[in-house]
Amino acid sequence: MRNGTAPGPNTIKADHLNSFASVIVKTLARLFTRHLSECKVCTLWKTSKTVSLYKKGDPNDIGHYCPVCLLSLICKLFTRVILNRIDRKLDEEQSCEQERVQYSCSRLYRYKAIEVPQEYKMQLCLTFIELKEASDTVETEVVIEVLGNQGVLTQYTS
Repeated sequence: MRNGTAPGPNTIKADHLNSFASVIVKTLARLFTRHLSECKVCTLWKTSKTVSLYKKGDPNDIGHYCPVCLLSLICKLFTRVILNRIDRKLDEEQSCEQERVQYSCSRLYRYKAIEVPQEYKMQLCLTFIELKEASDTVETEVVIEVLGNQGVLTQYTS
């Protein structure tokens, strides 16, 4: 985790975790494994602390403040573990032809995937999605169904 970030409601800072990483990593691994096997998340991890950050303009106008939720650092780590496991599974299931930004497919392969259709006068269609803009339009149920179809365990999506 990146040092210098604001702590969540439990006041544990990234600096603390990074300082004692070698000591607590096994404990956190056991804790995360237990929570994953039980498909439960600790209630404290779901608690956030909301703060208002001043953007610009009149400081007396509430509209010039942006609410930010500070989450528990342990929850962020747990979420990252789940995301890494899902990512690994998706990388295994998808071919390079259907690639998203996959690290397992070489850059040379990507260039060839574009060059070959041009060489043989074949039609090529590339799709780029601005995920930041699309995130509000995604139906969660559909994403969970697709993850299940790709072999992602339900304990990661429930």
